[in-house]
Amino acid sequence: MPRGGGRVPPAELETIAGWIAAGARFDGEDAGTPLAELAAAADPDPAPMLEINMPTGDETVSFAADVAPVFVEECLGCHGMRTSGGLSLANFQTLLRGGGSGATLDLESPADSLLVQKLRGTAGARMPLQRPPLDDEVIAKIETWISEGATFDGPDPNQPLLQLVRTFAVQNMNHEQLAAEREELASANWRLASPSREPATHATENFLLLGRLGSEQLEAIAAAAETQHAAISRLLRLPADEPLFKGRLTIYAFERRYDYGELGRMVEKRELPAEWDGHWRFNILDAYACLLLPRRSEDAYELKLSELIAGAYIDSRSTVPAWFSYGSARAIASRALPRDVQVAQWDRELKDRAAGLSGADDLLAGRLPEGELALLGYGLADFLMSDLGRYTRLLQLLADGQAFDAALAESYGAAAPDLAQTWLARASRRR
Repeated sequence: MPRGGGRVPPAELETIAGWIAAGARFDGEDAGTPLAELAAAADPDPAPMLEINMPTGDETVSFAADVAPVFVEECLGCHGMRTSGGLSLANFQTLLRGGGSGATLDLESPADSLLVQKLRGTAGARMPLQRPPLDDEVIAKIETWISEGATFDGPDPNQPLLQLVRTFAVQNMNHEQLAAEREELASANWRLASPSREPATHATENFLLLGRLGSEQLEAIAAAAETQHAAISRLLRLPADEPLFKGRLTIYAFERRYDYGELGRMVEKRELPAEWDGHWRFNILDAYACLLLPRRSEDAYELKLSELIAGAYIDSRSTVPAWFSYGSARAIASRALPRDVQVAQWDRELKDRAAGLSGADDLLAGRLPEGELALLGYGLADFLMSDLGRYTRLLQLLADGQAFDAALAESYGAAAPDLAQTWLARASRRR
């Protein structure tokens, strides 16, 4: 590294080695911030940023479909983070920002854009460095994109290009194509978490099950998942023949907490809380739920399974606040299985916890531990679900691309803080 034959200057290697020797400490505000953003914020003399132009509908070249895949395939190896040249193609914003040699795009004279000149080899070393040059047709398409205004047709200019490309690809896949992609991802995730043991697998219409379990046990979990899928669909008034997930949802079933924890460590790069017995993750390409089975075979797991499926479904609609995601998962599961003893336990815990609340600012801002977000979010989401017509309207608006706050206000005629205050007032009166 860097890929393509580039070299890191000795002085920079010395800086990295010194940082490691000093403890490799992070001194920023948020350790989850992409490195390209950290580097941009630390640059004392940033290049002027071009204005982001949105498509008019007359363009012949799409950034998401035609240009971004080229950058991901050919350029991110060296320009995924800020390099010695100062240019990052990590996202659209950093592309516009340019690098140490100035702006990458020239909208007035597209052929004179530094990006085009570098790809053609007319401005120093030809890019990609020490790799085959791009076809003339590909470079011409990039130049056409610049001449048409270098428009951005993605959802968020700060979104990583890799994620943008995957999002666009998935949107154009059918159910079977996406199911095949997710099956490959599921196998790769399992090998990463448990390389020495092959899992048993079982596929149904809506789920792909993996686990080191007997075939009968795996099939029983799959059947329970399909039952909960149908119950959630009925509850949310969805068409009976419409799957909750395009491309199936993967379910990893674990008997041992160690195996469950290994998936967290190896795939998600984090330690899973010791009290967890399952969680879900949903992004546009990978979508899965993890279920840690109870130690006693006679103990039920259907409520947890319903919660996981519901949570993944909510996150598939749009980007939503944590309280709404966790809370809706529990609220939907509690309504699908109202007689489960765990629902009564949730209600008791919620009553005790809500008694000490004077407001919901920390809940709405996501400043609470995940367990409290799930518990209090359950109370607020269940309150929203008391008007199921408005709730399903909210989900539809989210699926249509509307931002959460706007969709909530349109569906309920009030903002989240006002709705939360009404919920707390009602909870207080019930006490």
